[in-house]
Amino acid sequence: MKIISTLKYERAHSEEITFVPTMGSLHAGHFSLIEKAKDFSCPIWMSIFVNKLQFNKNVDYKNYPRDLNKDISNAEIAGVDVLFTPDINYILNKESLKYISSGDKGIVLEGESRPGHFDGVLTVVNRLLELIRPKYIVLGKKDAQQLFLIKKKLENNYPRTEFISSSTVREDSGLALSSRNKLLSNSAIEVSAELFKCLKIFYSAFSSGESVEVSRAKAKKYINQYTKIELDYLEIVDASSFVKPKEDTFRYFILIAAIIDGVRLIDNIYFEKKNNRYYVDLGINLTGEGNK
Repeated sequence: MKIISTLKYERAHSEEITFVPTMGSLHAGHFSLIEKAKDFSCPIWMSIFVNKLQFNKNVDYKNYPRDLNKDISNAEIAGVDVLFTPDINYILNKESLKYISSGDKGIVLEGESRPGHFDGVLTVVNRLLELIRPKYIVLGKKDAQQLFLIKKKLENNYPRTEFISSSTVREDSGLALSSRNKLLSNSAIEVSAELFKCLKIFYSAFSSGESVEVSRAKAKKYINQYTKIELDYLEIVDASSFVKPKEDTFRYFILIAAIIDGVRLIDNIYFEKKNNRYYVDLGINLTGEGNK
């Protein structure tokens, strides 16, 4: 595996590659993105860059888990061909950085609780795409709003890049894998799995014909019994537009955000309606099998 910290703009599509952007603290969720990247039979590039612009509090940026040496070892074992570990001044260079606004869809849900978060995400992802110019970029579905905004705001700017999404990876308990999980106590990890159960209750009610309001109420009643969980939002949106579902909606996300032990966690489930039947993606477990 080759490790680099700078790139030349002249690279511009000179070699077809698949790109996996990360903030490090690699876990099985990241490794699943690498496995997805292998489907495209071209060199795999991974970036590790902790994006200061997407943190609302400097203390959260400083506390973000980092272990570059371990990440380097794990990336090589997982099959990464080139690891890009740029310096903060290289990425956030004022002369090269183009600020990207997330617009009205970036100030709701996660964006409402974290003002400027998605602007920071889009700005840095755009900078990485400018530098790397991949044939494919592989992104996880766990950050559903982020995935939606990256595609909406950047896809047209990079017509030679295909934006690929990959299913959420979960512990056996159902807890979605996240680098932030490392900040949780053992008791908090146990209760955090209830977020996934809450999402499934919402989905079960809605797919059985209950209204959005009734489905949400049932899910909230379940999650509110856990005093350690401070619920921020629990919503269902049209996956194609991130607005409230309409009668003709056929792709959905149910989204949840909560604070547990002072750590902010998000999760979602995606589902589609085809021929009056619902098909749900509950993610995959650590062995790569579908969750139930």
